[in-house]
Amino acid sequence: MAGEMHGAEYGPDPRGRGQRPYGPPGMRTSAEDRDRAIDIVKAAFGEGRLTREELDTRTEQAMSAQYYPDLARVIADLPGGGAFSGPPPVPAPYPRYYPGTRSATNGLAVASLVSSLFGFFPFVPSAAAVVMGHVSLAQMRRDPQRGQGAAFAGLVLGYLGLAGWLLIFVIAAVVTAHGGGPGPAPGP
Repeated sequence: MAGEMHGAEYGPDPRGRGQRPYGPPGMRTSAEDRDRAIDIVKAAFGEGRLTREELDTRTEQAMSAQYYPDLARVIADLPGGGAFSGPPPVPAPYPRYYPGTRSATNGLAVASLVSSLFGFFPFVPSAAAVVMGHVSLAQMRRDPQRGQGAAFAGLVLGYLGLAGWLLIFVIAAVVTAHGGGPGPAPGP
């Protein structure tokens, strides 16, 4: 009977909506399907729903079931048996990954850092670095952007550059006010 369709019977729908198939009627069961059905039978025995004889009978029927409806009849009246519908869904080969959007780096923060690195030129780049650093931090508080580290580095180096140039100007002013040098050498 090679052309005959096996397992054309369907188990009852546990929700009371008539008959429903427990898998493709003509599809053969796998060893894994039979193992799942036997697990359901064993769980029912452990809960006291089946006697030892019923456990043995149903286990033997599950092991010999070749088609899904044959296997479904074995567990249709047990908890978890009504949900048996054949092979489990095949999981995706890899989890879905949706990269988040990357926030832009604040341009003034980078400009502040670069400008502070040119602080060895007279005064202007250091002052520009301080101004751009403060403006970029204010912008980053309003809009989420990257670049806080560059802004802080630009501020620190800018302030150090300003302090260095201020120290040079003070020393130059003191030297100029005292006559441009250490003074006359004391005489004999």
